[in-house]
Amino acid sequence: MWGIVTVTLLIAYGNGFRYALVRAFDSFGRSAVVAWPGQTSEQAGGERAGRRVRFELADLEAIRQEATLVRYASLESCRRVPWPTPTEPSTSPCAASIRNTDHSRRGAG
Repeated sequence: MWGIVTVTLLIAYGNGFRYALVRAFDSFGRSAVVAWPGQTSEQAGGERAGRRVRFELADLEAIRQEATLVRYASLESCRRVPWPTPTEPSTSPCAASIRNTDHSRRGAG
């Protein structure tokens, strides 16, 4: 919700900023769809409410086989990993992805 509010406020600053935002979104891709893992809000399929949902390699393969209008699909994961330091423990983000060899995020759209 805060993301929508923020974008709305920034667009209110004027057409110049709106133009910059539109260009930034267009650079990601006009027809790109992003799905994030989360958790169930209701009980469904015999599973309890609040169960964590994560995407797996089998989900990626199912999309590639069954969603015939999808040209490119990739699985990406980002987690915080422990990073030892001399003074105190810390964490750092670590990202990994499985992608088609002929596609990059910049080329989506």
